Amino acid sequence: MPAHCAFVLHSRNPFSDEKDEMYGELALGLGEAIVGNYAGRSLGWRMKRGGEPVVVAFPSKSECLICPPCLIFRSDSNGEDLENFAGAGLFESVPAFQNRVQRVTYWNARIITDRDYRMRLLKRIGELAFLVEDKYAVPQDIEGVVVGAETVALVQTRTQV
Repeated sequence: MPAHCAFVLHSRNPFSDEKDEMYGELALGLGEAIVGNYAGRSLGWRMKRGGEPVVVAFPSKSECLICPPCLIFRSDSNGEDLENFAGAGLFESVPAFQNRVQRVTYWNARIITDRDYRMRLLKRIGELAFLVEDKYAVPQDIEGVVVGAETVALVQTRTQV
């Protein structure tokens, strides 16, 4: 999928531990910029079930990762038997083609400049967190991408630890 931006969601906010509040982070390009050791902040927000998104941090990452459409290989970290550990960060994602580092210019990024678009997109992504949690009946750690301007795609989910 040609990811315009990527997101990581916690269907239960790990900072407040509120049952009906999600927390998410979004970055331009691939999600490795969020979960990897890349300097700067992602766009962060929280949202109560049935509510509106509240932006808690604007992004400061100076670089994003871009990759041509290809397969991305990843070990099944959920298969690891590590008590109280979801496996996040244990294994690297390996794209069939090399990721390209690109400088970020926020002054022309729609997610920053268009408030209505930002709030609409963050709400749709936040609702996905609750939908996935309801499906699995336990809080979820979710990764996904936005393809184009509006298409939200789920990439993976696992139990939130």
